[in-house]
Amino acid sequence: MPDALVFAYDGPIYAFNNFEPDQVVANVQAALQQLGYYHGPINGVLDAPTQEAIANYQRDQGLYTTSVIDEPTLAALGMA
Repeated sequence: MPDALVFAYDGPIYAFNNFEPDQVVANVQAALQQLGYYHGPINGVLDAPTQEAIANYQRDQGLYTTSVIDEPTLAALGMA
């Protein structure tokens, strides 16, 4: 039996292109890093620094500030 995937974040992550949640997070981290919002490692973990970067981006884009990856945030990043 294969090992189960374990994620540090226990909430919903809006997925796209059939990516696993950690790949979605890594893609968002990379996009936010290019835009100057995220300064941590691209590791696919939805940790506090990643959530803070998402919240700051959402606020600046006039989106609901949820601190999580959702469809409007991915659309604003050009990923959905």
